[in-house]
Amino acid sequence: MPSITIKPPDDHHLPSANTCISRLYLPLYSSRHILRDKLLQAIGTKCFGFV
Repeated sequence: MPSITIKPPDDHHLPSANTCISRLYLPLYSSRHILRDKLLQAIGTKCFGFV
């Protein structure tokens, strides 16, 4: 079952995911606007790798 993990407050890093276990890691952004921008930026990233 997919899950979301809230990480400590951080307006500088992008969300990350672990696709093997269907988990999305979201920093606790200071506003919905920043959350939206960071999610769109992460979705638009056209590369992948180990973080």
